[in-house]
Amino acid sequence: MNLGTAGNYVILAKSGISVVPTSKITGDIAVSPAAATYITGFSLIADSTKAFATCPQVTGKEAVEAEPPEPAT
Repeated sequence: MNLGTAGNYVILAKSGISVVPTSKITGDIAVSPAAATYITGFSLIADSTKAFATCPQVTGKEAVEAEPPEPAT
């Protein structure tokens, strides 16, 4: 199966991603076709372009599109 650029994510979910404060995730995460509000429990800090966010629980980036769909990746 060819996942294309979806293989770049360690977590890519359709319905949502939730975390507890002591979690540690290494890699990029995203939800699609859901909005960024479906990523819960993270201390998200959006970058200046609003294309992604970072947070202490994730070593990587979180896709934070305000509305679906996520970027082409």
